[in-house]
Formats: sequence, C-alpha cells, structure tokens
Amino acid sequence: MSGLKTAAITALALFAQPLHASMALDYPKEFASCAGRYSAMMEHAWLMESPNAGDYERMRETFITLLEAIDDGPGKIRLHRRVDAKIAQASLVRLATFSLEPEIAERAGEQVETHLAFCRGLVLGG
Repeated sequence: MSGLKTAAITALALFAQPLHASMALDYPKEFASCAGRYSAMMEHAWLMESPNAGDYERMRETFITLLEAIDDGPGKIRLHRRVDAKIAQASLVRLATFSLEPEIAERAGEQVETHLAFCRGLVLGG
C-alpha cells in the first residue's frame, strides 16, 4: 500500500473514534486485536465456504496496515496480541456455530458481532 494511502487510512481510523479522555484507546493493541479477530473470521468463512471470506480478508489487511503504520514496537508483542484475539474469536465463532445449547450459541454470536462492530467502528467505511 502506498505511503499516502496508509497515512489516509490511519488518519481516518484515528479520528473515527471520539478522543475524550475516558474513551482513550490503545490503538496498536486494538488494531492488533482486530487483525486477529478478522483472521479467525476469514478462516471460519473459508471452512464454511462463505462468500464473506474476501471481506474478512480485506478488513484483516486493513488492520495489519494500520498497525504497521502506527506501532513501531516489537513485532513479537503485536503478533502475540493478534494470536490471542484470533484464538478468542475463533472460540466464540465455534460456539456460535456448533453449540448444541441455543443460549450459549446465541450469546457467543452476540459477542462475535459486538467485537466485529467495535473493529468496524475503528475504520470509516468498515
């Protein structure tokens, strides 16, 4: 991605959320978490042969680009955050899809959507 496009996406993401002191976000952590969540969604969509896999992959790439643009910290920490979020999201998706307990499946599905809605809220047009 070009430097100008990366800068524009980063600026849009940073200003999409209110910067009120009580709502301050750790953007590198949130971008890494969202990249991990979308990795899990992408893999689940591939397994289920869902047409949404491409959308999830694009969002994952967006968050990776944003993370790389603003965080020059150790790559190992970024990767750790991504992997933790991916594992957590994959567990929720698995419960939402395959749980035999309707209440558990419903609650897990709501959490999946809540996490994705938060991530979409970090980028305009997400």
